[in-house]
Amino acid sequence: MFDGLKKKGFQVLALHHGEAILKHDMSAAVQELEAVLGDIAIPIEELVYGGGGEGELT
Repeated sequence: MFDGLKKKGFQVLALHHGEAILKHDMSAAVQELEAVLGDIAIPIEELVYGGGGEGELT
């Protein structure tokens, strides 16, 4: 589960029975999360931009 996200560099940790619950009871939510997170791209400029918390990302 979440193999596509892991290949993109996301670190996924499922505690206790979280993975089983998501896989069996909330599979549509898992697909939606993978689709949304898989399309995220943050330009490096946004990560290194100064501005004291007033940059667009913050």
